Amino acid sequence: MKKTIQFVYDACYKVCFFLVGIILVYMFMNSIFSTSLMRYQDEHTYFIKYFHLLMVAGLLFLIGILFIFKKHISKLFKNSLRWMSGITVFWLGLMLFWVISADVEMVYDQKSVYDGIRMFLQGDYSEWQQGGYFYMYPLQNGLLFMFMPIMKLCGEYTYEAVQVINILSIWLIAFGCYKLAKKYFSASVAFFSYIGVLMFIPLWGYVKFFYGNLIGLSLIVFSVYWMACFLEEPKQRYLVGSILCEFFAIIFKSNFSIFVIAMVIVLILQGLKNKEIRYGFAGILLIMVMFIGMKGPAILAGMITGCTTNQGVPTIKWIELGLTESNTAPGWYSGDTFSWYAQNDYSVSQAKESAYESIEKAMAVYDSDKWYGCRFFTRKFSSIWNNPTFETFAIVIKGNTEGNLPYWIKDTIHNGGIINTLLTIVLDVVQSIYLFGMVLYMVFFKKEK
Repeated sequence: MKKTIQFVYDACYKVCFFLVGIILVYMFMNSIFSTSLMRYQDEHTYFIKYFHLLMVAGLLFLIGILFIFKKHISKLFKNSLRWMSGITVFWLGLMLFWVISADVEMVYDQKSVYDGIRMFLQGDYSEWQQGGYFYMYPLQNGLLFMFMPIMKLCGEYTYEAVQVINILSIWLIAFGCYKLAKKYFSASVAFFSYIGVLMFIPLWGYVKFFYGNLIGLSLIVFSVYWMACFLEEPKQRYLVGSILCEFFAIIFKSNFSIFVIAMVIVLILQGLKNKEIRYGFAGILLIMVMFIGMKGPAILAGMITGCTTNQGVPTIKWIELGLTESNTAPGWYSGDTFSWYAQNDYSVSQAKESAYESIEKAMAVYDSDKWYGCRFFTRKFSSIWNNPTFETFAIVIKGNTEGNLPYWIKDTIHNGGIINTLLTIVLDVVQSIYLFGMVLYMVFFKKEK
């Protein structure tokens, strides 16, 4: 029996290691040979040819600099806590200045969420009726219950309050990564992880976002950290802390369920390795809480409003969107969801049938024209992972409806600006360095935890 369990563990570990390795190598190679940028007016993504020559040169140059000055860097940042404190204060001032300087309004989903919460507090439930925003997207009810207390407390200053919370969230993300890195690596690695996350410019744009991205990410990072503590020392408080953070993270943004699935896989592997059934129970709890966090807010909203909140856009629609062309980028959101669902009479079964038909047609095209299929998925992947700004500048520009941003901000976030061009190149090189480091770690340190 022990040999069987060990065989299953080894097999699962090798499969996970192989899949992660393949993905990392592909991401690294893709980051070298392709780069995509976004035209901010309509979010259209375009791809830059022959960028690999610049990327390879930049990669080699930066690696050379780091190698030559390795000892000096270690000496410079010897008192890491003092440096961390100083950089944190500087960053905090920079973020507050950014919030005050950039006049950005809520648009699209942000505006729909904000208006929906305001209407809910006034007893107007029209957005939960057929065709309304929260009817179409039941998972957004989580944002309703998370942001509603802030709106009741802050009133007309709710948007500003959420921006301040977003700033705190970035710090928590950085601190959580610092704690994780310190647990598994050295203090110097933890220090650079903290600084790297805190000074990662693409996160800064999301400070102006009235949404759950940053808040949810900060929670899920600590969920992972406490799960790591639980794996080392299976104490109840670590598991409870991880589950609570997971629960609220899922409510803010259901996408963070991917972290939960990853934690469950790790729990299963560790349960097999250590022959500990408690890890299996922990995995079951994580899955249960994930579904409660995803479904619970919509059920609660339905009970309060008396409206149907479980007939929103079927999940299969997002898969269909991911397999079809869009004017933004291959496999991106195309903006037709509302009209598409209305055309299907808001019938889940009818809408699912329509989505399945579209998926079958797309797959038939890829099967008949394999070159096009390869090109489609390559462009889709590149548009997601090889945009060095991660759409952050587009978010800010879309929200600047009056067009009255200061010149220095425009030069920083608009395509063609001097600062924008430099930032884009640097962020692209750093992304490739990061992925290259992960590949090297997989190759040379695969036996470490």
